[in-house]
Amino acid sequence: MMEKDDVPERSFELDPTSLPTYQLGISASSIYQRATTNFMNSVNSAENWVASVPNHVPEPEFYKFADERSPEKFQIGQCWAIYSDEDALPRYYGKIKKIDLLPEFVLHVA
Repeated sequence: MMEKDDVPERSFELDPTSLPTYQLGISASSIYQRATTNFMNSVNSAENWVASVPNHVPEPEFYKFADERSPEKFQIGQCWAIYSDEDALPRYYGKIKKIDLLPEFVLHVA
């Protein structure tokens, strides 16, 4: 099927014979107003169907490393997270440079 010269390729052409012979009396402003009203009604009805969800965040559960802390678990060259006292999250990381076992257990990190 060939298109007319003024119709871009792969576009549809409106066949005037498919239009009704009588005037419908619909203006662009009435279509816009109806579409706006339908949209607002759908938004309002959707708001009524959406249940409110409480914004509750459970307290985090942290592993208690102190229960299993022992000098045997540390080795020179390991990288460890250093947790903050403010929020108990890892804020710093350190690499073990030296381990002193006596007179007390001390890790030297950088």
